[in-house]
Amino acid sequence: MKIALLNTSDQNGGAAMACLNLLDALNRWGGKNNSAKLLVREKLTQNPCVINVNTSFFKQKWALATFYLEYLYFTKIEKKKTASPIFSAARLGINAVARHSVVWQADVINIHWINNGFLSLQNLEQLMNLHRPIVFHLHDMWTFTGGCHYAGTCQNYKNECGNCPFLKNNSQNDLSNWVLTRKKNIFAIHKNIAIVAPSQWLSDLAGRSVLFKNCRIETIRNPIDTLKWQATQTKTDAQKSLNLDTSKCYILFGAMNINDTRKGFVYLQKALEILKNETQNTDYELLIFGKADEKTLNDLPLKANYLGLVNDFETLKTIYTAADVFVIPSLEDNLPNTIVEAMCFGVPVVGFEAGGIPEMIDHKQNGYIAKHKSADDLAQGINFVLKHTDYAQISAHARQKACNAYGEQAIAKQYLQLFEQMIQTQQLHTNPSKL
Repeated sequence: MKIALLNTSDQNGGAAMACLNLLDALNRWGGKNNSAKLLVREKLTQNPCVINVNTSFFKQKWALATFYLEYLYFTKIEKKKTASPIFSAARLGINAVARHSVVWQADVINIHWINNGFLSLQNLEQLMNLHRPIVFHLHDMWTFTGGCHYAGTCQNYKNECGNCPFLKNNSQNDLSNWVLTRKKNIFAIHKNIAIVAPSQWLSDLAGRSVLFKNCRIETIRNPIDTLKWQATQTKTDAQKSLNLDTSKCYILFGAMNINDTRKGFVYLQKALEILKNETQNTDYELLIFGKADEKTLNDLPLKANYLGLVNDFETLKTIYTAADVFVIPSLEDNLPNTIVEAMCFGVPVVGFEAGGIPEMIDHKQNGYIAKHKSADDLAQGINFVLKHTDYAQISAHARQKACNAYGEQAIAKQYLQLFEQMIQTQQLHTNPSKL
């Protein structure tokens, strides 16, 4: 069985990392009769199974242009400026994807996060017309909405989009209505489609959408190589290598952009203020990785050790090993890779009761689930972990949860079984006499 995975990048963003982990898991545990390749617009790793669809200089420049044009298009229609794109119209993409040998030779196509100028709606239609089994892996809500990646309180995707709260000039027949109508027409072309969501939360949302309410939907977690993602040095040594004070407790926060409203960094700021005011605690410091501005860092009530954008795996390992608790105050999220990564290093996690996060953290066993948007409860959760009478136990539970729930061998097996079933269904559609 040949598997074609499609994702905009192989490293840039959480979806890219999850897709790359799945690629490795499928090739490591798929056996000699199965092989997977990942087709991308932007190749950043040296993985030989990742193929850049743009091989020539001209194609690479055009791919970059589609990314910027998509971004500029949204800045003209968005209702308010945001730290990161929250709506994708998917008007521009790369036609060469549907014609690429990786896709043509595939027995099954596995589509992941394909925005930012990689695949347009027209390109999705081209893939549907190939009549290969298609499995959509959801990393957010975009696939079944009129263009938003997370709908917030909006429920329009359940029936018919329009009057989109993210668009400046919204109306019943606005861009969101056009996008969802276009998706309905595209998905009507091909019936052999399955939806995979890594969290039950996202599976439930997809099942309530007008687009996927009659589709096959599976919940399969994102895999991780727990042998690769584990500490290879002591916490003290990791802290020393980052030039940290080894007498402090370190609260870790990481995101692509900490000013992304959905990541809830403002609630962490408030929680830190509560911790400082209530206890006058000078033993806690903050570790931050991701994109951050100087003013935000300077306004924090506790000392912040800013580590910048981190793409190097060994550096990331050191950061996780150095941390005592990982805090993820996201207001809406699917199945954040950072939670699993932190747990792999035995770092307990504190997060809000939002999205798929409660499925990942076992309350007061390997972390703490705080009440949604409650900075007070978030502060309580941080204290719960850092002042726990048996920190070693909850740390061990965190590592155990990562290994048991996200081990790549079992998850690769689930995916391969689904792919095989989809291929069998396609063969029956092609040869009805076998029914």
